[in-house]
Amino acid sequence: MEGVLLMAMSSREKTISRGFRTMCRICCIAAILCPVGAPAQVTHRVLISGCNLGYLAIVGTNGQFEWKNNDGSVACDSWLLPNGNIVYSYSFGAKIIKPNFQNSALDVVVWDHRTKSGGETHSCQPLDGSSSKFLIGESFDTVSYIVEVDTANKEWKRIALPHFGSGAHGQFRQVRKTPEGTYLVSQETTSGRAFEYDSTGKLLRTFPDGRYSAQRLANGNTLIACGDNHRVIEVDRNNQIVWQVAQTDISGISLGFVAEVVRLSNGNTLICNWGGHGGSSGAAVIEVTQDKTLVWSLAATIPNYVASVKVLDTPVPVIITPVLKASRELARQQRGLRLAIGHSLPPEFFTIQGRIYVPPLSHPPAIMAIIP
Repeated sequence: MEGVLLMAMSSREKTISRGFRTMCRICCIAAILCPVGAPAQVTHRVLISGCNLGYLAIVGTNGQFEWKNNDGSVACDSWLLPNGNIVYSYSFGAKIIKPNFQNSALDVVVWDHRTKSGGETHSCQPLDGSSSKFLIGESFDTVSYIVEVDTANKEWKRIALPHFGSGAHGQFRQVRKTPEGTYLVSQETTSGRAFEYDSTGKLLRTFPDGRYSAQRLANGNTLIACGDNHRVIEVDRNNQIVWQVAQTDISGISLGFVAEVVRLSNGNTLICNWGGHGGSSGAAVIEVTQDKTLVWSLAATIPNYVASVKVLDTPVPVIITPVLKASRELARQQRGLRLAIGHSLPPEFFTIQGRIYVPPLSHPPAIMAIIP
């Protein structure tokens, strides 16, 4: 059957582009490696950071670092932006870096929004799909602020919460703006809760638990990371807990301080199992199903200090640069690009109708190029 397929492909080679032929070959390889009926192995490519982790990193599906920035800041929230830059919070502000994926020592800081003296920042969220406007949480001894600011340092909104807690460190962790325009705020202090405020700072709702992060789900429920209460809960619109994972619910795992949690499109949940306060065993980040089955975990070589995780499984569209045939050497330098199935991209992939197409050298080496 394989021979028939190859013969069929050969008979059409003169009528299709070399780029399309290569994609056919890739599909054939994928079909051989992943036959129908075989269980798919769960893998993820993730951006991680965290308190006491000491670095930000992109970890590939093989568990190896693709990029690592040895910034010792307390980066409790980090995101890969649409333009390829990375934004993250650190103890005393929020920062954007332009990563150099060949040599992280050459990463460039393009924005640094510093919190005023005496304050701490543990949260940042890109707004409106933008690479230039963010939601930041700032905490001081007697007041916290929800701040919307852009990279020109123009403040679009600043909401004061004067009675949120005492002590700068024990107030905000991750702050999120919902599709409804409200704000989900988590209070890290002992007996802390998650809260929901409207666009003016009026308290709308107090959740039954909290401590690190809250995420509004597509069904209207709210997924909450409960910090030192060692659990994750999902709460419905009536504030009733409809699903939870307790400290020892998952075989082989003990949840320490539960940091960021993410509900994936397949219904599974990612949990950051931060160990800085004790009680944590097993992987630093895990994925569990609705029936609390462990289906994926971050590489065991990464310590339990991951407080923020973002999944990068979906390829980021790349602006492909057309170059002339004279630049074949540049094209050869790009052969290290990897596909999810683990095979090098053949050089023909970059040749279409007499031109060689290569992604920018600064682009992450594990992201598959998309040729228009």
